[in-house]
Amino acid sequence: AKPRRMVGKLLTGISTGTFKPHDDYLLHFDAARPSEYLYWQEGRWPANVSLVHLYWHTHHAYVDDLWAVSAGAASLQLRRLFGGMFSNLTAKGLDVHSAQRLILAQLSRAQSECVACASPPLLRCSLDPDRWEVEGDAARSHYSRYRAPHCPVWDVVEGEPFTLLAFHKLQPQGAL
Repeated sequence: AKPRRMVGKLLTGISTGTFKPHDDYLLHFDAARPSEYLYWQEGRWPANVSLVHLYWHTHHAYVDDLWAVSAGAASLQLRRLFGGMFSNLTAKGLDVHSAQRLILAQLSRAQSECVACASPPLLRCSLDPDRWEVEGDAARSHYSRYRAPHCPVWDVVEGEPFTLLAFHKLQPQGAL
């Protein structure tokens, strides 16, 4: 029989010294002057585990997508591309989708360099985009609802790097 792997709960919090543990303290959403942002955080797995369910705590009106990647920030060149963990994409002449394309290109490069690695760099999970319900007049009545991302089982090894990326922009449904 295959040995059982540990089961647990991974909780992530944003802790950057003087900032409270929440990424939207640095984000400004103004419908008249919309800005788009990237926040990323990396870590290393504290144990050998199998991730069978991920939970995203989001404020849907401002979150475009969330990614879990089995690679460190250095492999994705995040500091070189975006600076620190909080990046105003609009101020850099980017938007969420162009930032995602840059990250996916770096992920592809990291994959090609991973010849015999035990855990290849992959986009392991992302937010379910179908997270709105319509009630009444569809033009004015969008309500965000929790939608669990249905991701494949992710077996991780203690010490392996991972990166969580949050792409923020005002969502049309949330602005109603």
